[in-house]
Amino acid sequence: MCRRTSNEAASGPSVSSVVSRAARLYPILREVRLRHFARSKVVRRRVRTLLLEADRACPALLDEPPLGTVAVVAALPWLRPPSTWSGGGLTGLLRHLLVADGVMVPRSLFFRPPCDSRSVWRARGSYTRQLQVLAVLGRGDGLRALHRAGLLPRTVRRPVFRRLVQTSWVGAFDDHVRRCQLAEHGVEGRIVREWNAKTRLRAFGTAAEEHAKDRVMGWLGRARPRRGWDPSAGRDLMRAVSRSLRRGEDPTRVDPGRLLALEAERQARRHARYAPTGPLPVLGLPPWSVEVGGVTWSVAELTTGEALAEEGQRMQHCVATYAAKVRAGRCTIFSLRCDGERRLTVELRPSTRAVVQVKGLRNRAADRDEQRMLTRWAGERAVVVGVR
Repeated sequence: MCRRTSNEAASGPSVSSVVSRAARLYPILREVRLRHFARSKVVRRRVRTLLLEADRACPALLDEPPLGTVAVVAALPWLRPPSTWSGGGLTGLLRHLLVADGVMVPRSLFFRPPCDSRSVWRARGSYTRQLQVLAVLGRGDGLRALHRAGLLPRTVRRPVFRRLVQTSWVGAFDDHVRRCQLAEHGVEGRIVREWNAKTRLRAFGTAAEEHAKDRVMGWLGRARPRRGWDPSAGRDLMRAVSRSLRRGEDPTRVDPGRLLALEAERQARRHARYAPTGPLPVLGLPPWSVEVGGVTWSVAELTTGEALAEEGQRMQHCVATYAAKVRAGRCTIFSLRCDGERRLTVELRPSTRAVVQVKGLRNRAADRDEQRMLTRWAGERAVVVGVR
């Protein structure tokens, strides 16, 4: 399996070298077998071959072995036997095994995944796809072959593919594909980050799902911050898009601001079904108000299920679902308003009289003025404020 030196050819490898190699490779082989696959013996034998050749040609690879990469490469078709590899690190090994002579492969595809075995295991699907793409391109095939193999969605067309192979990245290959698609559509950067944060949008799906996502990408690229939509609300927008696609609806039929409003109404109706009607237990703090700079700030306790449902609908968050906790005496809900306009929803724990949660419109954080008024109210009502 490995090349022998002239001394070894005459007398065979020494007992100490065999024992040393076994002690070095056995824990790695065991972790590969337990963590990365439970498949055929053929793949396990190929992993063992790769590790032995790495130990011969580039021992540094085994100091922090990229076990996920080795397991994936073992399952791919090799263009050359590993015994003819002369070393050169992981990139050299991949080029030797997967890239034909004369084929130019983008350097970005040789991105080295984390050597931490657990990190590779968690993201094994993305790294597997990356190495499979490398193997297809290494044979001299192109985008059509990747489409036929199901490695890239058919919505990844030439401009996106060109951007994909010409730019370097850090992280998972699937995330980079999505970033290139969104960038080609001209989508704003914060929306791109939120898109990749939503697993359902990030993951590749069927042809129909991919075409629907491609329409959404173009819609986001054409949209402008108007009519109640701000790019800072990207997380809520991506959540609304994901839910619409999961229900089989087309979110592009309205502008983003309207989609956010429709999703808020839907959530408010859903929350209202679980909100009890009638009075709720009260903490007994009297209403509070103060006038600052010609503006009146006030804080009042929400004492009915209907008030909680209305607060959730107006503030576009899930406070209506807290009614059961209020009825059980585990929390009390207050509303901070400015000239009658709802600004913050405040959750207070009755047992400690401490504020445990503060949320504004669509779960945003409190701004400086709201935080100042909240602190002033807490000081005058003997309430502890420990959150922002």
